Amino acid sequence: MRRQDSHLQFPAFMWRPDRRASRLLGETTLLLANRYARTGSFVDPLRSRDSREILTENELLAAPPGSPMVVDDAVDLLASSYPAYRLYLVHGLRLAIQEALERPEREQVEEAFDLAVSDTCWGAMALTLGDRASRYHLRTLRACMPVVLRHWDALAEFRYIGVAPLPPVISFGEPPAAVSLEELMNERHAGLMALWLPSDPTGDPRKDIPAALDAVEALDPETLETRCLTWLAALAAEEPELRHREAMSDIDFLREEWSNLAAYEREALTSGSVGMARTILRRADRYYEPRRH
Repeated sequence: MRRQDSHLQFPAFMWRPDRRASRLLGETTLLLANRYARTGSFVDPLRSRDSREILTENELLAAPPGSPMVVDDAVDLLASSYPAYRLYLVHGLRLAIQEALERPEREQVEEAFDLAVSDTCWGAMALTLGDRASRYHLRTLRACMPVVLRHWDALAEFRYIGVAPLPPVISFGEPPAAVSLEELMNERHAGLMALWLPSDPTGDPRKDIPAALDAVEALDPETLETRCLTWLAALAAEEPELRHREAMSDIDFLREEWSNLAAYEREALTSGSVGMARTILRRADRYYEPRRH
């Protein structure tokens, strides 16, 4: 694909299938890992103050309007030869950097990486739409949304392909049908908006997601905890796989569980992550022991 300055640019390693893609991903991993090891930051110290990009022009490709954007890696189980930008590879890049650095502070590296790439168009899109939530999801989403909103008109021209949830009929060799940016944003952040929007959603994620984030920030910790636990209890009551559904729906029991959660688990729940909620409920259910009186 030829570079055109009027188009948004995405890392070359994200365009597949391309025989160079794996090599380019490896080169980008080494570039950013070495930069972090040397400076403690993923941001190029020589870049212009006006530049938000962490990669050079030679490492980027133009993405013309209509370009397909694969959001979830499961798409490649259905159509690995489908030509498109793979947004999910940003998460793969983060993992590869963590492994290359061989440092014990993996969470610190993850936070630094997410905050650095959230300042780029491609990083903000990957972190906002990806099904592998950051440990620092709310903080990252707050950082990403201004970037996404600034480029919304151009980003809305792309075709987004994801498989979460899976389509009812799976056809191997062909990716699922593309959806609009608005549809995908509403689907990926439905939990956040259901939990925190002070009024009914407008249907416009450009308004609803920032409003939900503002509502979370305005709450005191006790109210935030109570609302999260009420939501978790409602999910537990509808979860057929739980053996101790009544206990898992008890607010007092869930409050004890909340106190034992890791900070990133609480943040994921606060962001309305149904996947994290189910993980926590199933773990508590597995190790549940009824109190003896």
